[in-house]
This record gives sequence, C-alpha cells and structure tokens, in this order.
Amino acid sequence: MEGDGLSEDTMAMLKAMGLGPYQDQDTPEDPQVAFVRQAIQAAHEDEHDEDDKIRPNHEPLLPAVEDPEDDGRPLVTVELECPYMRQLVLNALARRSSSWRVRECAQGEESAWWQRAADVHWGDYEGVDWQRVRANQLSASCFCVRKALIRKAHLAHNLGMWKMKHPDSPAARAAPETCVLDLLSAGSIQQAVVSSEAVTSLERGERWILKPSVSNGAVGIGVADSVQTAVDIMAAEDGGGGEWVLQRYIERPLLVNRRKFHIRMWALAVGRLTVHVYPDGVALFAGAEYEVGEKDLTRMEAHVTNACAWNRLTEDSRNMEEKKQEEETACV
Repeated sequence: MEGDGLSEDTMAMLKAMGLGPYQDQDTPEDPQVAFVRQAIQAAHEDEHDEDDKIRPNHEPLLPAVEDPEDDGRPLVTVELECPYMRQLVLNALARRSSSWRVRECAQGEESAWWQRAADVHWGDYEGVDWQRVRANQLSASCFCVRKALIRKAHLAHNLGMWKMKHPDSPAARAAPETCVLDLLSAGSIQQAVVSSEAVTSLERGERWILKPSVSNGAVGIGVADSVQTAVDIMAAEDGGGGEWVLQRYIERPLLVNRRKFHIRMWALAVGRLTVHVYPDGVALFAGAEYEVGEKDLTRMEAHVTNACAWNRLTEDSRNMEEKKQEEETACV
C-alpha cells in the first residue's frame, strides 16, 4: 500500500461506496452503495481469461466456505496491517451496517479462510487472494495490475507513449520532460546520467528532480542542478541501484499562501477497464514556503508536497534541534 493514511485504492472504494464521515448512519438504500454493487456485478460478468495470462497460477482454487452468520448481506473482510488505516475502514463500514456485514481478520490463515466466504476483501495488496479475484469469486480494494501506475519509470514510459499518440491531450501538456535512468543497463550512476537526454540541461545548471522508481513517501527524492549533484543523490540511496526517473523541475509552480501543493483525487477502477472518479479531492501542501529560484536545493520541506515526507522531515528537524540543545546544555 502506498502513501500516507488510507491508500488510494482503499480511499477510492471508501469514497465510491458513500462511506465517508459526512454520511448519516444506517441509510438502508444508499444509491452509492447500489452503484458499487452494480459495478462489482458487472466486473464479475466480464471475461477474465486475459487476467490469467497476466498472472498464471498453477494451484487449484480452494472451494468457498459457508459463513455461519450469513444473513443475506454481502460480507466484507478487513485485514490491514496499519492500525490507523484499519480503524478508519472499520468505522466507515460501520456507518453502513445495514448494507454490509464486516469481519475483521488477522493476517495469514484467518484472513485466507474468511476470504473464501467473503464478497469483498479490504486489505493490503500482498494479502489479497488474487486467485479468487481472477475467478470472479471475490472483489478486492486493490487493483491487481498496478505497476504501470505506481512505479514511476513505468508511469513515465506510459505517459511518453500516450504523448506520442495524443500530443495535444491534457496529459501530454501537463507532464514535464522526463527521462528514465536504468542503472543496470548503463553500468554506473555516472554513465546513466551522462547518457541521458537531460545531461546538456544539467551542465547548464538547470534544475531536475530525481525520484527512485520503486519508492513511496518521497523517499530518495532530490533536486539537482549539475551532473555531479544528480550522481550524489542517486548514490546516497542504497547505492542508487535499479531505475530512476529524472524529471525537469517546475521552478514557477502555482502556489497557495506561498507553498507548493498537489491535488489528490480518488478513482474506482472496475474490470478492464472502467474508471469512476470521485468529484472531491484533497490538497496536500509542502511543509515550508517556496521561493521562485529557491537556492537551497536540499530544503526538501519546501520542494516536496508528500505528507509522509513532511512528517519525516519535521521529525528530523525536531531531533536535530533536541540534539543541538543537548550539546549546548553539555557545554554549559
């Protein structure tokens, strides 16, 4: 699961089901719940042989089990490692107790057993019984084929392909110039940067932002204005192995109260592929004010809007301040 608080997959279904805190309790015929029921039914009726090609599985499908408490309502099993996320989901589902039966499961065998009786499983990606999902016997709160979106190098590649086919589309106009650095193919960090399309720009002192392809919470992100700075940022992150995304830095972004921000939207992806976008989003702000032409490229609290990074940087600053005070006290 990615990101801070609820994952995007979880929030997508939470919002689409109308289970937010703004809802009244126990409304029997909620139109948004009906919408999700219809979406799940439509997904179950869809052909799924292409999914089997994506993730072949040679193990036999275990038979469904009977729920001794079955009263006709759909059963939702909840198995989330993060206690904060788990409680939010349980609270949200409790507001529609007339529409859903909910069972909280421990990770492992208990979760696997109850998924054989469930209609919907709400859990971490790794714990989902994808074999039952592919067999249309279970719906999940995660999207199975997700690497094309959550891995930055894959997303950059797909956006590049879209841009070639649709050069005038909003997505093509909005996506900054991007390079994917494959360190395994290049042989070294230095060679990967030097051989990229961004090298001339970096040599002129222009700014680019570096992101590890497989990471979340803004881990490893840095801003570079030279080849050497880019190399140093990548080398500092576990030796810089794997793929990285090098993206032209937007130096004059839209600011609110002098802070950078991004808008997070939620979507419910059904079948192959219908996407329903929830109309309300959330704006996440940087932890510090941003100045155009910001000289300190290491002041990530001004450059990054990820909430996990903001919390981490705040904690680091607090620890540094406490350490400084301890050293001053020791000197006295």
